[in-house]
Amino acid sequence: MTLLDKGYRLMLERVTPLFDLKGYAGGAEGTIYAELVRQAMMLSFIDLYYLLMIMMLAVIPLVIFMKNGKGQGHTPSVH
Repeated sequence: MTLLDKGYRLMLERVTPLFDLKGYAGGAEGTIYAELVRQAMMLSFIDLYYLLMIMMLAVIPLVIFMKNGKGQGHTPSVH
């Protein structure tokens, strides 16, 4: 996000007068940056959950082929 970015300039032009009306001089850049960080974080969470979904789907077939495991860890009791 730079001053050369058309979307950034447009957002800055729209938000700056609102902050000037409220008396917050120079707060528009910080607000735009905070929104950018919030959206980037949301996209990273979406990517992470997508990766976790793929990993879980890859593990499901392995569970089907696991051995039953009867008798492991159990010793027969002698009476």
